[in-house]
Amino acid sequence: MLDSLKGKANVFFDVKKGTPVADLVKLVRAKGFEKNSFFWFADAKMIPKFVKLAPEMKIKVNASDIEGIKKWQAVCRLRMWRLNRKTLPRSL
Repeated sequence: MLDSLKGKANVFFDVKKGTPVADLVKLVRAKGFEKNSFFWFADAKMIPKFVKLAPEMKIKVNASDIEGIKKWQAVCRLRMWRLNRKTLPRSL
């Protein structure tokens, strides 16, 4: 599947709990999608290992407030996140 998408699309990996992180990183690199993909983890406990193995790859995280963003900033370099607009301060 990834081979047919090369050069045509960016790929979103919805990483399920229990997915071997090292195997996922190897696959993405072998297929040349390190710059053309991003990842969301159902189990946030997997993120630190992923960041250690692939710090250059993009991760999407969810946060309900600014404190949530700060929490994730301590774990990884945020490049994309989703915030709940209902909980944002009006000043933003």
